[in-house]
Amino acid sequence: MKKPRKNLNKQIAAASTVAQKWQVAIAGGVAPTPIQQLPFNAFALKTPVPNDPEWQQWEAEVKERLKQEFAQLLFPALIKNDPLPFQELIEAMGDCNRCRGSLIHYTRMNKKTKKLPSKKQEKGRFLAQVLTSLEPEDFQSWKTLMEALDKVGADYYDQSHLCKAMKRIAGTATGWPYRLLKPGDAFRWKIRGPNGQWKIVRELLVKSDGTLLSRGLSREKCESIPNKKWEWANLNDLPLVK
Repeated sequence: MKKPRKNLNKQIAAASTVAQKWQVAIAGGVAPTPIQQLPFNAFALKTPVPNDPEWQQWEAEVKERLKQEFAQLLFPALIKNDPLPFQELIEAMGDCNRCRGSLIHYTRMNKKTKKLPSKKQEKGRFLAQVLTSLEPEDFQSWKTLMEALDKVGADYYDQSHLCKAMKRIAGTATGWPYRLLKPGDAFRWKIRGPNGQWKIVRELLVKSDGTLLSRGLSREKCESIPNKKWEWANLNDLPLVK
């Protein structure tokens, strides 16, 4: 059976929410495992700290935490005589040296070829990052979409290029399919309240003539709220626009 490719676009497509897609796009790949992070956490300890009691105490605390993490992650494998976690650690140690301790470079590095992304690949990653950070209104037309991309300097060729880019990151999971808005599309924004429950604070509906009907907070106010999320919704789930 042929092993599926795991390039960046497929990783973004596999993410099930807008927030997860954005996180993969901005990191340039899936976050490393706790075992893979160990060499990078240790890399900083190679640099000598100043001859100062506070710095030396900090170094001692970091080393102690690292020892505990190492034991928690690898001691069970030692008991089970499982070599795979140790192989994962050894490979990550070599990659850490290649990336000079940069976790960002490691996340973006091709794990098979051990090469960092080319300039073309980085432009594609940035375009995916911007697309996953846009608001639904930005997809109202090609004009609004291109204006939003131009504001942040995203590199694209034409509409066809954008269509392919959006299709690649959309994936098959239930959620926003990354395309221009259509009549009947509906969205809702939620914030988490003090009791931990999600509360709808804004809704957006694309009317039959293509115009937008917004209820609740304005886009500007909603953008200033931390820890919010928006989702592609069913019309029956929009109590504010009924």
